[in-house]
Amino acid sequence: MFDRWLPGSPDPDRMIESAEWVEGIPFSPLCEVLTWKERLGRQKDQEDVKLIRDHLAHPAG
Repeated sequence: MFDRWLPGSPDPDRMIESAEWVEGIPFSPLCEVLTWKERLGRQKDQEDVKLIRDHLAHPAG
């Protein structure tokens, strides 16, 4: 859960419409999460960025 919007983030309606549903729970699409984490550039997000990039490049089938 994120308690504020980042500059340049999609508006709330678009975020809700683009939610990915997993077992009945809406989540922000990983591509959006990746964009946020890359733009923030925080050290604590670097491992997440690597894992998300790898997952998006090689999705489980």
